[in-house]
Amino acid sequence: MSVRQIFFSAMSVSVVFFVVVMVWDVVSEHKGKQQLVYKPSQKTNNEAPHARFIPLKYYYKHLRYIEGKLNGKDCKLLFTTGGGETILTPGLFAEHYGADTIGGIRLGKESLSFSKKYDLKLEVEGLVLEHEYALVKDVMNSLPEGFPKIDGIVSMKAFGEHALTVDLRSRRLIVEDEKSMDKLADGLVPLELRYLKAANEVGMSLLASLETAEGQMWFELDNGRKRNVLNFQKSLQVLENSEYFEKLEDKSKYTVSEIDVLGLCARPASLAVKIEYQTIGDGVLGAHFFRDFMLTFDIKKGRLYCRPHVLSEFCNS
Repeated sequence: MSVRQIFFSAMSVSVVFFVVVMVWDVVSEHKGKQQLVYKPSQKTNNEAPHARFIPLKYYYKHLRYIEGKLNGKDCKLLFTTGGGETILTPGLFAEHYGADTIGGIRLGKESLSFSKKYDLKLEVEGLVLEHEYALVKDVMNSLPEGFPKIDGIVSMKAFGEHALTVDLRSRRLIVEDEKSMDKLADGLVPLELRYLKAANEVGMSLLASLETAEGQMWFELDNGRKRNVLNFQKSLQVLENSEYFEKLEDKSKYTVSEIDVLGLCARPASLAVKIEYQTIGDGVLGAHFFRDFMLTFDIKKGRLYCRPHVLSEFCNS
């Protein structure tokens, strides 16, 4: 099997990994001239009246959900920027459970199934999000006993070509239109945003390019993860000259570190990261990062806009 085949094989199961990792989190000076991603706008009002606001309601710790109607039925869905697919419990559409099972996509010993052509319409705050299909899995079985009932998970893919601002600190999503995006982008330099799809087109991972003291790095964006993560092999490059690392006899105990990120704040800032062996890209930006920034995803144009909150611990530390 070639390296390319191995990569896409791994991508085909990444859509379910974020469910497991999300639950695990719950339970247990760069050389040359720098161009700032954020620069205060001269305009006094940064929020255009054309944007549509969707409340993010508290679920547990860093997890948030939205309320809406799925084909007319009330539902509560956890919101995540990771994984890329909407997942529904069998109870909402029990008659379609087990249809069109995809081989190779598993969560533990269970298969995830979905209906490719079932017409799904999710209505949220007057916005209709049409789905060609949704994965079917009882998310409650993956959450600790006693957790509040949830009907599934809604992902970035559900919002289609809408530019979307994720503001976790203020507990809201902002669906941008052309006018609000023009107003928002004034004074901002976007980061490059890419999305990776699995070979079978199921699942989507969003990655943003960050400039660090060690060069360009690509981070997956997943608010369902609690901590920021750096790939173990990448961390070795970062710390190859680190006296601390050289003196560490048991490398398996190397679990946390920091990297200097450039351009997001008025000065370089250190990003605390947890070390993990398996990541898509160089690491993951989790809920800790989303807490410090308002992130606007313009997937259609491949752009990510970052605006630090006034109370951003990352920029003010």
